[in-house]
Amino acid sequence: AISAAKAESFSRAMLETRLNMEAEAKMAAAAAISAKKAEATCREMLAVRFSIEARARALAAEKEAAAAKKKAESTARGLLSMRITFDAQAKAKASEKKAESTRRGLLATRLELETIQREIAAAAATRLEAEKKAEAARRGLLETRLVIEAYERAQAILKLKAEKEGKQRALFAARLDMEERIRATIRARLEQIAARRAAISEARRQPKSPEIEQALAERFASMDVEDRAFNILIELGIIDISADPECPEYDPTDDTCIAEGTIFL
Repeated sequence: AISAAKAESFSRAMLETRLNMEAEAKMAAAAAISAKKAEATCREMLAVRFSIEARARALAAEKEAAAAKKKAESTARGLLSMRITFDAQAKAKASEKKAESTRRGLLATRLELETIQREIAAAAATRLEAEKKAEAARRGLLETRLVIEAYERAQAILKLKAEKEGKQRALFAARLDMEERIRATIRARLEQIAARRAAISEARRQPKSPEIEQALAERFASMDVEDRAFNILIELGIIDISADPECPEYDPTDDTCIAEGTIFL
């Protein structure tokens, strides 16, 4: 009875071990080869269990139970060792798979980062080239603007110079015209004075020819005494007729001149 109870307890322990092994085998199902080995081991363990149970029931004596116990313990140790080995293999394969997945993820991330870096470098190069072109365009516009401003300043200076020269030429022309008018006036005045002096000299010249005496008598015959005396004095140069200052043709040039022979008291 004691041997049967021990065998039953051992069988339960073996059953629990088998269940644990099955659970662990299911956890390691990702590895196909390990799963097959675990399944074969489970079947072997089941066969061992059935054999142990049959033997346990057949054992009547304590020696046979002890031997069965020793064998069961040895089997349990072997199964435990196999389990530890399977666990180590499963963990190693899981670690390898995880490491491989990690390496692939890192490689993909690295490739993606390199792609992004290349894109950033290309964008930076494009932006730098665009900035260089924009700077060149700005410099070109500035140079063009400076040239235009210099041209405009030169044109303004030339225009001012031309206007100044035009004004100077106009002033010079006006001056020349005024001088010419003054010279013409002086010449006319000198001619008038020369003609007046010649007329006075001719009027004062004596004796006169009978024809001139006759012409003068006929010209003065229609005048009264005052007009005749006034015209004779004018022709002889004794008096002069003063010009009308309100006349449009009046020449005020000699207004400030002192007449010859004037006596101040």
